[in-house]
Amino acid sequence: MKLKLLDRRKEDVFFEHDDWVGVKKLGNITVCRKKRFGGSIKVKMLSRDEVSVYDLDPNKKWYMHLGDGDINECNVMETRKDNYDSIRESIGRLRDYINLNVRDPKKCRWFTATYRQRETMDEEATPMRDAKRLYLDFKHFIARLREAYFDFHIEYIAVAEPQGSGSWHMHAILIFDKDAPYISKRDLREIYWRKGFVDINAVGGNCDNIGAYFSAYLTDLELKDGAEPGEDEEVMEKTVKAQKKKYIKGGRLHFYPPKFNLYRISNGIEAPDEIEGHYSTFDFSDCGAVTYEEEIVMCDEDNPRSVLIYKYRYYNKLREPDPEEEARRSKEESIRRRIYRFARGQTEKISA
Repeated sequence: MKLKLLDRRKEDVFFEHDDWVGVKKLGNITVCRKKRFGGSIKVKMLSRDEVSVYDLDPNKKWYMHLGDGDINECNVMETRKDNYDSIRESIGRLRDYINLNVRDPKKCRWFTATYRQRETMDEEATPMRDAKRLYLDFKHFIARLREAYFDFHIEYIAVAEPQGSGSWHMHAILIFDKDAPYISKRDLREIYWRKGFVDINAVGGNCDNIGAYFSAYLTDLELKDGAEPGEDEEVMEKTVKAQKKKYIKGGRLHFYPPKFNLYRISNGIEAPDEIEGHYSTFDFSDCGAVTYEEEIVMCDEDNPRSVLIYKYRYYNKLREPDPEEEARRSKEESIRRRIYRFARGQTEKISA
């Protein structure tokens, strides 16, 4: 089974009245996505007994395409990038957690911790590549910070960031129950972290979609030091601290080991809740402007009739909708729905 891209658009994406969608309210961000994709490409993993019955190699994993009974070997992931869908889902969940829980930037701080790779310039640098140690050291850091700032309630969303050298960094959004206290970098480095260098900054600024900003920061790789993008990788330009830099979109993802837990959250972090229903039952009038939308149409190359249709739309309450754009969209949706219903034999008059 191999999926083939048939069409992709990032404008004029319309949902039908009877599209089954999932809607997530994430602070200022609202996400609507189609849940039933239009086709049926179904597979199942074979059990050990089934592998034996079909006389397959028991040291490998196999799956069956239920449409035609075709059996294929599962590809073994060498890095997380080999399973892009899994990565995208992880990054999407991380973005949702951030948008839902970072509601007041004044109560948050963006913390970055790195490891000291040598004590003197005469020593050879030794990258810190132990992911288990990374999370254990961060656990101790949080414990020391909570003990020192006992009059604050502190939650966190922590993300491991790999470098090209294989060394790990830790990023975390620290969320306080009131305006975040001042914490000097010296105290963070010497008293709380104790492992190397640190940085701490305010969260927000001019950014009105903090989840998207930080998830891009953690996945895009700066194009420097002779780094070359792959054939299917996109290079883009961003302005960082008044300087224009080039990045490989998602370029950092192949540094992650397979099945690595990209992020950790504390117990008090709220989990995103998705409500499902027909598109026509939801009211998006108070969700703000549409900031992003996408429709992806795919099929199985071996079974072209099995079509998958993905639809996404993002709203931002901090941005005012353009009245002319909203009127155009409403008119276009009305026309699309009339055509859709006529094609299905539903010729009754419908309202715009």
